[in-house]
Parts: sequence; structure tokens; C-alpha cells
Amino acid sequence: MRTIVVISVALFWLVSLSGCKKDEPYLPPEIKIISPESNAFYKLPGTVRVRVHVKSHTPLNYIRISFNNKELIPVLGQKFIYPSAPDTLIDYDEFIGNIPPGETGPFIFQVAVDDGKQVTRVFSDIHFEDAEMHYKGFYLFTRPGINDTRIDYYDSTNTASLFANLDGELVYSASSSLYDLLFVTTSIPSRLYAYQFEDQELQWTQTPEQPYPEYTFLKTSENLLYVAAENERISVMFQQSGYQKVTTGLLFDSIPERIGVNEDFFTGDFRLRNSTQRAWVTFYKTTGYAYRQFSTFIHVTDFYPFTGNSGFYVFGNLSGKAIFGIYHLEGNFLSEETPLPAGEITHTARLDYRLFLIADENALYRFDIVTKMTMKVKQFDEEIVDMELDGVNNRIFVAFKNKVMIFAYPNMELLNELPSEAPVKAIELKYYY
Repeated sequence: MRTIVVISVALFWLVSLSGCKKDEPYLPPEIKIISPESNAFYKLPGTVRVRVHVKSHTPLNYIRISFNNKELIPVLGQKFIYPSAPDTLIDYDEFIGNIPPGETGPFIFQVAVDDGKQVTRVFSDIHFEDAEMHYKGFYLFTRPGINDTRIDYYDSTNTASLFANLDGELVYSASSSLYDLLFVTTSIPSRLYAYQFEDQELQWTQTPEQPYPEYTFLKTSENLLYVAAENERISVMFQQSGYQKVTTGLLFDSIPERIGVNEDFFTGDFRLRNSTQRAWVTFYKTTGYAYRQFSTFIHVTDFYPFTGNSGFYVFGNLSGKAIFGIYHLEGNFLSEETPLPAGEITHTARLDYRLFLIADENALYRFDIVTKMTMKVKQFDEEIVDMELDGVNNRIFVAFKNKVMIFAYPNMELLNELPSEAPVKAIELKYYY
């Protein structure tokens, strides 16, 4: 009996001791910022190399990397990463556009790691400054023969030199001041070209997908190129490589003809093949999945984004007449539809936050989106082929069939007139940082 009592007492003490054993101490994840270095300085727009090593003792829920203002709001972008292992090396290039209006710094690079128990954060100071943009010249596209496109480059002194000769009719062009590239699409044959400026060498080229192998529109935004084609899709590519980032799903019997881009979305103006009706379809920039669709009869000339992801100012034509409207993305509706006292809009340009320049067949107008007032700026006897605004030097380039005229803005003094032997098809201004 005594033996049983002794054993019971011993077991009681062992159980008591095991119950009093302390829990393992919590060890937060180890976070090491390799790049960007503390107090690193960058000119924007540009690319920041992000290299971060995270080592945790438990599985991780997520890692959030952000470029913040002094209130720790991610004004220059953020990215969520969901690691599959507790020991993770993050390594990627983050493209950052211009500093948002009203933000002056200081800026903070932040890494936040959630391991299920708490969120551990580390910070590093980083400095950004907008690079100054400079005008470098312009490209002149002409049609010397059937199914031929000639590109001449005019430098800042308006001295011309041959840039390239292409097979096919010009469809659209766009330029990248970030990477010093010129993008051109042609038809018959249908091809997309990306030319490097300095050596005039072809950097990459692509052809559209079947069954409708025709391009319709190009747009550059940040480090991406948005390409619309008759194959009922919009493709988003990296400008430097031409590698595809995302592509939209098929919108059957619909052809994208214009594209607008804001912070998180891009919107296409789609023409229905067998109807006069159109659709503005909005897609997520990260995935290409559809977000919104708005039915309309307005044929868009240009989209201009406003206030983050709020929507677009829209200039276009309805039943052959010029019209302005405000498309609200979240509510998916159009407001302030304003008929404009002009012919069909062919080209537009933004002068400032409220003033826009509009071109119809043979005149230029200035439109105020606040007062809704329109004023004719210049009347011409010839048909306008193209119009571009040089916002850096306050000049307006107006192309006609056999010449390009350059005006000072706002007094519209004629600064130069450049003749062309071959019919002019388009002009494209070139800038650099």
C-alpha cells in the first residue's frame, strides 16, 4: 500500500512540473532589406530593384512591400507576396511612375511580414525626384507608294534624316520616352515594330493572332504597351521586350479601337461588328479580367483618366457630332454629356487639368471641361491629318497632306512650315528624360 502511495505522489509531482513548463518564446521573422539601400536616390519614372530576405520560424501568411509617403500610405505602389516557404528571397524590379501631385516626400520603403501571430515591419528611407522631360524632335510618317511607309526623323532644329522604310500601310504609332523606343503598326502585312532610337535598330517585332490579323490602336503607359487588334483582344506587353504581361479574353464580334489607362484598370472602346452600338469594357491591369462593361453609341477619340480609378474624361463622336462626357467607372455611368460646336473630332490633346485642345477636319478648338465653353483657336483651308501638342515648349504641331506647320501656343504664331513630297500620314513627338 505504501508503495502505491509513493508512486502516486511521484506521478503528481511529475505532472505538476510538466504543467509548469514555460512556452517557447515568440521569435519574430528576420527581415533583411538588401535593395534598395537605405537613403538610395532615384529619378522617376524609373525602376527600383527590390531584394528582400525573410526568414521565419513559422509559415507566413503574406509579405507586403510598399513605397510610402511619410504617413505610411503606399502612394508609389505596393505588392503582396504569398510565400510557400518560411525562408524566402524576394527579388524583382518595381517600375514607379512620376511622383503623385501633392506628394513632396520624404518617402519610406516598407516591408511588412504577417506570420499569423503578428505583423512585423521594417522601414528604410528612400528618395525620389521627378526627372525633367525634354523635347528631342518628331517622327514624320509618309506614304511614298502603295503599301509603303517611310519614317523621317526631325531633330530639335527640324533637320530631317531617314529613320526607316517599312512594308505596309501605317495603322498607328506610339513612342516611349522611358526606353527611347518607337512603336509602329502596319497593315498588309500586319506587323508591330519596336525600334530603338539611337541605332535605329529593330528591337523586337510581332504579328497579330488569327483569325483577324489586323492592329487597330497603340498606347504607351509607364513601362507597358497596350495593343488593340481585330482579333477581339487587347494585349498588354512590356515595352522593352515585347513579352506579354496580360491579354484580355475574347469579346466575340467586338473590335477594340481606343484604350484608356488609369491606376488599376484599362478601358477599351469596342465596336460591334454587326451593329452601330459600342461597348466600353474595363479590365484589371494585373490580370486582364473584365471589371465593367458600359453600352453606348459614342465612338471614342480619346480617354483621359481623372482622380485615380474614378473614371475618364471622354471625347468622341455621336451620330457624326462631337461630344464630351465623364465616364464614372465605379458607378458605371456617363454624366455631363456635352455636345461640342465642332465637326467630328479627329484628334485631342490635354493642355492642363481643365483645358483640352480639339481638332476636327479643318479647325482647332479649346474646350474647358469646367465651364463647358468652347473657343475656336485656328481655322484652316486644308484637312488636318494629325495634331500633336508639345507641352514642354508650348507648341502645336499640325500635319496636313503635304506639310507640317508648327505654331506657338497660345498666340498661334506660325513658327515653322515643313513641306513633304510624299503624302503625310501622321506625326509622333519624341521626348527624353
